[in-house]
Amino acid sequence: TAVLFFLDIRINRMKEIMDLPVQAGASDYHLDDYSIRFDGVEFSYKDSDERVLHNVSFEARQGQVTALIGPSGGG
Repeated sequence: TAVLFFLDIRINRMKEIMDLPVQAGASDYHLDDYSIRFDGVEFSYKDSDERVLHNVSFEARQGQVTALIGPSGGG
């Protein structure tokens, strides 16, 4: 269906990004245990007063899958 079609497109785009070559001179730095945290994030598009993200908080940890989902057209 349409949802699966768009999901497939997004997955293929992510694969394209992940397969990009590493830039020359890029560091080979490796972290053994990491996470990234967002606390109270708000976002609005340029030239818009309407916020599309309101007080979003989450933590993405190493080895876990984190998905941000929303209504169709939300991303």
